[in-house]
Amino acid sequence: LFNGDICDRGDSEKRGGQQAVHIWACVLAFKIAYPDNVYINRGNHEDSSYWTHYGAAGFSREIETKYSRKEADQLVDAFDGLVNSLPLMSLVDNSCVVLHGGLPRHHQPWLRVRIEEIDRMRRPLPMPTTMDTRSEQTLYDLMWADPMERPGIGLNERGGDIRSFGPDVTQGFLDAWGMRLLIRSHEVPGRQPSFRGRGFEWWHPVVEGDEPKPISQAQKGYCLTVFSASEYCGCAANAGSYVVFGGIRGGFQIVEYTAVEAERSLMAEAKSDLSVQAAARQQPEARRFAEDRSLSQGLLDRGVIDAIVEHKHKLLAEFLAVDRQHDWFLKPENWTACCHRVLPLIPWESYIGKTSIVPMKDGRVCYTLFLTRFQIQFRNKLGQHSGFRRKLTDQMFEGLLRADYSLRETLQAVDLNGDGCVSAEEFASALVRFGKFLTPEQAKTLYRTTIMPEGGSIRVEDFLAGLSVRFALSHPKLTTGETDFVPAQLDAICRDILDLSGVSSAKESIAVTLRRFFEEADNQRKHGYLEPEELIAALKPLRSCSSLSEEQLKAIVEYIDFNGDRRINYVELLNAFCVRHAEGGSQTGSEVGQGPKALVEDMLEAVHRVLHFEYAEPLRSLLRRLTPPGCTRCTPAKFEKGLSVLNASAGNGLLTTRQIQCLVETLDLDTQSGELEGHFDFEQYFGSLRIVDTMAGEDTDERADGGGGDDDDESLE
Repeated sequence: LFNGDICDRGDSEKRGGQQAVHIWACVLAFKIAYPDNVYINRGNHEDSSYWTHYGAAGFSREIETKYSRKEADQLVDAFDGLVNSLPLMSLVDNSCVVLHGGLPRHHQPWLRVRIEEIDRMRRPLPMPTTMDTRSEQTLYDLMWADPMERPGIGLNERGGDIRSFGPDVTQGFLDAWGMRLLIRSHEVPGRQPSFRGRGFEWWHPVVEGDEPKPISQAQKGYCLTVFSASEYCGCAANAGSYVVFGGIRGGFQIVEYTAVEAERSLMAEAKSDLSVQAAARQQPEARRFAEDRSLSQGLLDRGVIDAIVEHKHKLLAEFLAVDRQHDWFLKPENWTACCHRVLPLIPWESYIGKTSIVPMKDGRVCYTLFLTRFQIQFRNKLGQHSGFRRKLTDQMFEGLLRADYSLRETLQAVDLNGDGCVSAEEFASALVRFGKFLTPEQAKTLYRTTIMPEGGSIRVEDFLAGLSVRFALSHPKLTTGETDFVPAQLDAICRDILDLSGVSSAKESIAVTLRRFFEEADNQRKHGYLEPEELIAALKPLRSCSSLSEEQLKAIVEYIDFNGDRRINYVELLNAFCVRHAEGGSQTGSEVGQGPKALVEDMLEAVHRVLHFEYAEPLRSLLRRLTPPGCTRCTPAKFEKGLSVLNASAGNGLLTTRQIQCLVETLDLDTQSGELEGHFDFEQYFGSLRIVDTMAGEDTDERADGGGGDDDDESLE
């Protein structure tokens, strides 16, 4: 008897991801082979509306990634019909009730739900969207309710209209209908400290003399949670369990196991079968075995790639310490030794010669390509939330420009030989101190910035001298020989205004500082316009304008007078403001050692790494607590609050305040029915963070069968 929640099931993304389709195929195959011996109860995930709300991690999305559109539509409809017809409850040996979630809220003797009443519910039976009727409330409770220690019916910490039921409710239900034990699933055991890490959990203790009488001495309570998924979703440290009933012998036994033990026993049986049947194996069987082995190897490779991406800064430190020639190549034995020191459990020797992961040339490993090939990138198929890169780039360049003088003074102090170069570590430390757009932990992950042509050193001028303030005007004026100086002069003017403000690391943006300067010049009307004479008077005291003639000042004013109406719209001017570097936009992931472009890519991946490896799972769980059951949409305010709470709990924080604000400000929002403000799908958001093979141009998830599955609300426990 499978007790529900087959849909949306799978392992962690590192270990295969969503595999509910495979699990269903296995269970249904057994049902067809042994129709009188295999049974399936419905769980809260056997709900087609829940599959869609779960976004990229839902059952619908898994089907869509594994089948054509036509096949996927047919399968979703077929599964919808199947789950709407599944039993809500099963009875074992006329003594045990088995259901997925919990008991109905109608528990008073005169209102108590009868087992026959549940059995008579008409099929197909979609999951209710309202709680208006007794049958809707009953179905919802059977799927979603949890046990609690106190008597009665209470609110559930999952939120929404979910209920919890106490020991009196369990005993009353069992006694009324001649049952002696309730078995349910629905959550990872361990809400009670004594059951943490176990595969089962007893609730509502049996007291001697109470009714109903227990089935056997093994029964420690009237309610038993049985959870079969050991190491739930690859992140929980729990055992799994199942219950075996004795039939005519009576009694039952709880069997516990771990995923490691189960895998080891299955592999041992497979090896034994292969050795016995090797001579008799037919070609189709051999081919199927080869396919299975290829699939397993693909999953293993994906786990290795994840580990490389997560720990690449530690790997780089090891490589640099051994690379005496500074040519970015290592002998295979030196490379494997470095990898083993960082990730000792991976058989690195077996990957030598596997060019899809370890690039080699002339018998040596190119560790720069090894590190840069696989990257975390944000790939949203709908093109949403794509403004983060530009926003982060703008913030970095503004931060560098604002901290220009302080950075130069600091880096000159550590440039002992005066050649204009400093180490990557010293440069990163200065960015943390003055730019405030890097955390100390992120400074350690700037692997592209570290791999510079100067042998690990950074030329300060490459980063600072190329920065300039630009005004991306929608209708820029052409310059003549006499006015060619104006664009560069605007950059100098902006720098003077920043220097005049006396704030070297202010929280406000440069555009805000510049606007305040213009508003002070517009001291009478403050309507967003300046007369030419007002602007010239404001520019004259600036150092960059002190030597300019009256004609040159007029040329500057005429250049930014868009309409030629002698009214300078400085609001429009500042809306077109940006800071850029002379080298231009961002590079592709495979390029390294490119100065500011490399720094942008390093910062971008540093933030994505924190989101993907550190914050994704706990933030998902937190947001699920703050949203209704089955809903994956939240407001930017909730997202920012959850992210800030996690960041504060991580000691010094793995993201800066500016980075969090940048993430929130670049969310693409929409409003659905019943929503008063903009929302976004947070499951889809986190599902868009993918580890990408930049040489092949594909997600590493596409290398092995299976979607990008994740856990569900039960991981909250």
